[in-house]
Amino acid sequence: MCKLALAEVCKKLLAEAMHCKGYRVEKAADLIPTLEEAFRQTVPSVIVVPVDYSENMKLSAHLKEVYRQSET
Repeated sequence: MCKLALAEVCKKLLAEAMHCKGYRVEKAADLIPTLEEAFRQTVPSVIVVPVDYSENMKLSAHLKEVYRQSET
């Protein structure tokens, strides 16, 4: 039996196959220009933005510290 996880599907190409405009953002600096381009489209747009979830723990620790400092 073959199992295919959705994460393995190229979402940009999937969007284009459904007559949408597909984009993939590889770096933060490209997000705003990609959003601006997507809003100019006359068809629905799908923007794929890979996320590095390993950064979440660092962000959580930082926010916890900021919160602690705001209580004092």
